[in-house]
Amino acid sequence: MKQGMAAVLAMATVLVGVRAEEEPQPDAQVAKLIQEGLAAYKAGRHEEAIERLQRAIRIIQEAAAKGLASFLPPVAEGWTAGEPRLESGTWGAGKEALQWTQVSRRYQRASDGLKVEVAVSNAPMLVQGQLQALTHYQDPQRLRMFNRHPDRKITLLDQDGWKGWTLVEKGKRVQTFAIRESTLATLTVDRDDEKVRDTFWSGLDLKGIAAAGGSGK
Repeated sequence: MKQGMAAVLAMATVLVGVRAEEEPQPDAQVAKLIQEGLAAYKAGRHEEAIERLQRAIRIIQEAAAKGLASFLPPVAEGWTAGEPRLESGTWGAGKEALQWTQVSRRYQRASDGLKVEVAVSNAPMLVQGQLQALTHYQDPQRLRMFNRHPDRKITLLDQDGWKGWTLVEKGKRVQTFAIRESTLATLTVDRDDEKVRDTFWSGLDLKGIAAAGGSGK
C-alpha cells in the first residue's frame, strides 16, 4: 500500500511541475490537494490521501484535455462548431489502473448541414480496439478481400509516425482512424465526401498531438 501510495504522490508531483512550467498561474488548487494528500499519507489516513490525489489528477486531466483541444482543426469560413467536449476517467483497477483523457468536436457546414466529428483520445479501450482492427487491415490478403466490395474502400495511412486507415462507405460516410503509441485520432464525415475529409485531416495538428503526448520525437 505504501509503495503504491508513494508512486501516486510522485506522479502527481511531476504532473504539477509540468503544468507549472506551461502556465505561470495555478494550479494552486492542485498544489493544495497534493499537500493535503501528502499530509494525510504521512498521518496514515490513506483513504483521505487517495481522495485528495485523485481530485488533483482529475483537474490535471481536464487541463490536459483542454490543451489537446487546441490541436483540433480550426472552424473554417462557412462552418460552425460546438465547443470541444472534454472527457476523462480511469480504466482498470488497482495497480493496473490507467488515467485517460479524450477531446472531441463537431463541425457543421452551413450550406448543406454536412457534419464532421474529430476526436483525440488515449483511452486504452479505444486504442486497443483500433490496434486490433489495424492489424487486420495490414494483412494484404484481407485488405484485398475487403476492398472487393463495390461500396466500400479502405486505404492504409502512414503519416508522421501515425498509422491507420481511411474507410470510405459509398453513399454513407468517410472515417479515418490513426494511432501513434497510446493515442488515437479519429475523423468522421457523415457523407462519402473525401475532399472534406482531406481538408479536416490536414487541419488536425498531428505533430502537436504527438508532442503533447510525449511521443513527438
